[in-house]
Amino acid sequence: MMTQRLRFFEILCLCVTSLFLGCLPAFKANAATYYVSSSTGNDNNIGTSQASPLKTIPKVNALNLQAGDNVLFKCGDTWRGSMLTIAKSGTSGKPISFSSYPANCTNKPIISGSQPISGWKIYSGKIYVANLTTGTNAGKFNHGINQLFKWSTRLPLGRWPNINAGDGGYSTIDGMPSSSQISDNELPGVNWSGAVAHIRGMRWYILNRQVTANWGKTLSLGATNDCWSGNCKGWGYFLNNHLATLDTDGEWYYDKATSQIYLYSNSGLPTDGQVEGSVVFKNDNRSWGGITLGVDSSGQGISYVTIANLNVQRWFRSGIATPTNFANYEPHNLTIQNNNISDVDTMGINLESWVYSAKDGRPDGWRGGYGLTVSGNTITRANSMGINLRSRNSNFTANIIQDIGLIQNLGAAGMGCALNANGGSCTEDGAGIRVKVDRLADSANTNLIKDNQLTRIAHNGIDILGHSNTIQNNVIRQACIAKGDCGAIRTFGRDNLASTPVYNVTINNNTIVDTLGNTDGCRSDFDPLFGFGIYIDNFSRNVTVTGNKVTNSTANGILFQNSTGSMTGNTLYNNGK
Repeated sequence: MMTQRLRFFEILCLCVTSLFLGCLPAFKANAATYYVSSSTGNDNNIGTSQASPLKTIPKVNALNLQAGDNVLFKCGDTWRGSMLTIAKSGTSGKPISFSSYPANCTNKPIISGSQPISGWKIYSGKIYVANLTTGTNAGKFNHGINQLFKWSTRLPLGRWPNINAGDGGYSTIDGMPSSSQISDNELPGVNWSGAVAHIRGMRWYILNRQVTANWGKTLSLGATNDCWSGNCKGWGYFLNNHLATLDTDGEWYYDKATSQIYLYSNSGLPTDGQVEGSVVFKNDNRSWGGITLGVDSSGQGISYVTIANLNVQRWFRSGIATPTNFANYEPHNLTIQNNNISDVDTMGINLESWVYSAKDGRPDGWRGGYGLTVSGNTITRANSMGINLRSRNSNFTANIIQDIGLIQNLGAAGMGCALNANGGSCTEDGAGIRVKVDRLADSANTNLIKDNQLTRIAHNGIDILGHSNTIQNNVIRQACIAKGDCGAIRTFGRDNLASTPVYNVTINNNTIVDTLGNTDGCRSDFDPLFGFGIYIDNFSRNVTVTGNKVTNSTANGILFQNSTGSMTGNTLYNNGK
């Protein structure tokens, strides 16, 4: 009898235990790999095999990813119409990875910010027009476009004067009737309202101003001018973002009020699919990327995530970016590796977010993350900067950065300066790599910038505004090709040597060639070319410059200005001073 009771009790316990375990949530024993193909996928698939992949980026954004999971995009495929937003974090040793399959492919998956434009008609002469709200265009361009492409070529926004005109395509301002007006005796007699004037206010900055009206040879602008010494007379400017500028093959203009795109074409009516426009996904001035690293405002910084072997192109804002705001924590331990980023209207990679309600023992402020690895990426034709960062304790190595902030590629936003910004706010646009400081302990410090190749950079090649950074073994060619009074490598402090945020910087074994210091559009007394190889400027303290090779700078090969440090073992050849 006792034996039967014990047996009954054992069975009862097993049943209760089984019921209890059955109520527990299921946990994945192993990490999952999700495959995504725009050509063969279906969002109704589970997606965990190459034979039955998922299809769209919105489906990927909705996945409840766990530490160690992988999301692999099919090589040779293209995705359009959605930003990839990464909201989940991995853990140490189990990152969440976004990459490609099969391994080692040469045709990386394309995450594109552009859509094809159809329905072209003759407007006048060689100018053709398409409406972005009708036909197959409908629903794709809710906020319009800000870049245009024909096949693989980026097309120039129409401008006056044309870029091949004298003085690098700048017309000269003959007078300034008021603080928000400029006059030009050469100005064509059309109504320029709505155009954007890009004004060379000084060697190192270009202002952007909306034209609100014009009378004869005078333009009224939407904000006060901020040319050097308060007078724009003698400085250069050009106009774009206006139908009257279209007179050269490939030039275009988008009329936001009518949602119509105009294209000047010597080869006749564009065929459907031949021309693509970068979709403006967000009608604001916040930080967005084709790949956005986190959720803006409502999320906290992500961590232990890898983005590798992807082709991110033709985005209206940045290629890869952290959002404008994070709650509680900044991103950390991210790897951005072996990606191609091209033809974006602002930054190739933007690592700059405001952290609010911080819970990491640090104050609220601008951060860029820590423990980051940004390596082996190729960034081409970004209009504002190659890499913009406020990061600390991170590595930026072996990246190729080229054709940044070129005047011929600029859209209505220019190099990114706001329409009402002053000259100081426009100074740093066009940098290859910018290391930007906020609070000393929390931003722009203890980074390694090594083995990068930078070529044809509008302003400073590498711009250091924080402390304890190392710039080593980089090759920089043709920096300062759109602005002057800048350097292939520059440090720039503030206030005084005792309190400056720029100190203990090491610059060693870099190779610098052909730093131009462009002065197109400058007033005659600022016209000489003014490019420095290594420019230690404005209260930079204890900067060590060792073993660098500097050739063909139009100004000094190395200059310390109101700064301290040491120079040893550098090789200087054929520099201006």
